[in-house]
Amino acid sequence: MKRIIIFHLFFLLILAGLAFVVQPGMAAKPGPVPLGGHLNITEVPTVDKKTEVENDSIQNGEPLFRFDPEWQGDGESPFTARQNQFFLRVKIGAASRMEFPKTLDSKSPIVIHTRYGKVRQYLQGKDVYQAELVGRYLVYRGKEQSILFRYDADKKAFREFVYLPSAESLKQDGTVIRWRYEGVELIQRKDGSVAFIREIDPQGEIKRIADQNMAARISRFLEKRGAAFPEKPVTKTLFVVPAPEYVDGRLNTETKGIHYATQDAELKLVLNRDVERDFPLWVDPTLTADADADVIINGQSASSELGRTIASAGDFNGDGVDDIMVGASRLSSGTVYIFF
Repeated sequence: MKRIIIFHLFFLLILAGLAFVVQPGMAAKPGPVPLGGHLNITEVPTVDKKTEVENDSIQNGEPLFRFDPEWQGDGESPFTARQNQFFLRVKIGAASRMEFPKTLDSKSPIVIHTRYGKVRQYLQGKDVYQAELVGRYLVYRGKEQSILFRYDADKKAFREFVYLPSAESLKQDGTVIRWRYEGVELIQRKDGSVAFIREIDPQGEIKRIADQNMAARISRFLEKRGAAFPEKPVTKTLFVVPAPEYVDGRLNTETKGIHYATQDAELKLVLNRDVERDFPLWVDPTLTADADADVIINGQSASSELGRTIASAGDFNGDGVDDIMVGASRLSSGTVYIFF
C-alpha cells in the first residue's frame, strides 16, 4: 500500500510540474531565425545563453539593413579579407584601392590609395569597432552604433552609412561621427558638400622627372603660345562628399537638420538634436568622384606612372582648344607627353 501511495504522489507531482511549465496562452520559445528573418515581438525570449547570443545578433542585424532590401545581393562581396585587413578595389576619382583594418579606432586608419599618394582616414574619439563581412557590406559594429560600408560600382560611389538604433546612440552635441584625414585638405562648399583636395606642383614634378634642358624647352614652347608654365601649385580635387542625408525609421529620406562641420583636416557629421526623428537612422555620407572622366588614357606599362603630372600645354595644334602635358615619371629617365 505504501508503494502505491508513493507512486501516486510522484505521479501527481509530475502532472503539477507539467501544468506549471505549459500553461494556456504561453508562447513557445523561438527557434533560430536566419539572418535577415523577422522575429515575432510576442515571442518569449529564451534563457539559453547560446540561443540568446544568436537572437541578439539577429535583432541587431535585421534592422541594420532594413533600408536596403537588396543588402545580401547576388555574387561575391566586393570586399576581400586578407590577414588582419579588408581590401576594396575602387574607381572613384583618384582612388584605386582602399584598405580597412579589422579593428577600427583612433590609431588604425582606413587607407585610400590614390595616384597622388595615400590618404589616411582616422576615427576620432574613443569608440572601437570590429569589422565583419555581411552581404554586400563591410560592417563595423560598435557599442552605441554601427558603420556600414558599401561600394556601388555602377554609380562609382563609395557609401558609408552610420546606423543609430536610438536617440541615446547620438552624442550629446549631436555628433554622429568624426574623421581626421592625413594626406588631403578639406574644403566645405556652399551647397553643403565637402571637397577633398590636394595641391600638385606641375613645375616641380616636370623638373623632377625631366632634365633641365627638357624643362627649358617646355617653358619656351609655352611662352610662344602665351601660356606660361604654372609657377604655383595647382589644386586637384580627389573626392567629393555630397551634402549629407539620412533615412529614418519609416524609411523616409531626410536632409533637414543635418550638416558637416570641418576644421583643419577633421570632418564632423552633426545632427540637430532639436529635430524630432523616427529612430533608427541610417546616416549617409557618400564618397564620390568629382566628375567622370571624358577620356581614359593608358600608359605603356603599369609602372610608368603616366598621369602623375599634368600641366597646360597651351594650344599646341592651333585648333582653338588648349592641350595638356602629361608626365610619366618612371618611363625611361622620365617622359612628358603632349595630348592635343
